[in-house]
Amino acid sequence: MTVVAANGSNPPILYQGSALAMLAQPGCPACHCARDATHACLAWLDVEGRASPAFLSRICASRGLCGRHTWQMFAHSGTTSGLADVYRHVVAAVADEPCAAPAGCAVCLRETTAGDSLLDALLDELVTADRRPYKRHGGLCVLHLRRAAKLSRNRDMRWLIRFLITRLTEPAPELELLSGVHYADTERLVKVSPAMSPGEVRASRTCAVCAVVARAEDDGLADARSAGRATGAIHECLCPRHLRDAVAAHLDLTTSLLAWQADWHCRRLAQALDGQPRRLGISAGWLSPRARRALADPDCPVCRGSRAAAVVQVQRIRVLLQEDRYTGFDGLHLCVRHVAQLHAADPAAGEMASRPLTRDARQLLTELSQAIGAEDPPSLSAACGRTASFLDGSVLIGHPAG
Repeated sequence: MTVVAANGSNPPILYQGSALAMLAQPGCPACHCARDATHACLAWLDVEGRASPAFLSRICASRGLCGRHTWQMFAHSGTTSGLADVYRHVVAAVADEPCAAPAGCAVCLRETTAGDSLLDALLDELVTADRRPYKRHGGLCVLHLRRAAKLSRNRDMRWLIRFLITRLTEPAPELELLSGVHYADTERLVKVSPAMSPGEVRASRTCAVCAVVARAEDDGLADARSAGRATGAIHECLCPRHLRDAVAAHLDLTTSLLAWQADWHCRRLAQALDGQPRRLGISAGWLSPRARRALADPDCPVCRGSRAAAVVQVQRIRVLLQEDRYTGFDGLHLCVRHVAQLHAADPAAGEMASRPLTRDARQLLTELSQAIGAEDPPSLSAACGRTASFLDGSVLIGHPAG
């Protein structure tokens, strides 16, 4: 299983090889396959994607990439005329339909497809293969074992679960085992402080909803830390990104934090093993509905709090627009994604909020065209950074950290 170049009209594709050969390198093989596919797709986007009508249509529909892949794109390829040209198509689509709901990130789809292909092949090979190389290597991370359970189609999963429990009960569980490597090579972009006042948010042209979400994320991580110090454990599971954020923000708690999360996963995996396989000739590896529920993706408390904060802020802005007080909040900015969220909640309010969005889109089109024509790296960097923030306010400044 590896990544090969595309034919010029589509992102990179995968071909089947030996999934067990991926065990030659340390770390979760599905994570590595997904990351390789992501890097290849981002490189293809920068060089050939600008000439692919099909891919440009998809990336326009998704209103650019998600925040994580935007960070990776800047870290991987920098800001080039190819990226600026792709962004020009995306911004033109926004100018035509400012309230359209974004589709899913095109690179996320390639990443998931690559990981699923590896998992499907690995589960097939492990039916008859010697399991000792898998156990010596360490096997799948928690995230991809849960994903494998969804793809298992009655293939033997129970020994994989038991082996993962063994790994999680080791004295010092690794961060990559709990969160994968999806965020390990991601350069988080420099963010404005989530503690900014409303006036500072308006002055920085930061999305008013994204600023509230950033503050909620910081509060959620602080709450998790306080709960851990008070009770000796965090009783909910953090998602991969917020687990890495928590480790980075609270280095003094790293060992205990990873131990708490590993214990949480162990308890969920043990619940999956409690589900008895059905009779009537179904293999002993079959997972019951109860087991599959135990292996479902957990609800990260920080993500949950962030989503709630976004809903409350969108509702607040909706009320302000309904009361015709928008002029009193001159300078209030929303990114493309949150204008679409506001429009879904209240089409009339969404139309009002889209007016400055359309104006900004036209200005960005001019800026991107001038930067491409001048072929000036600083101008390209500034234009692409502002475009990224315009599309998704979680990307607040368009320069990789450091």
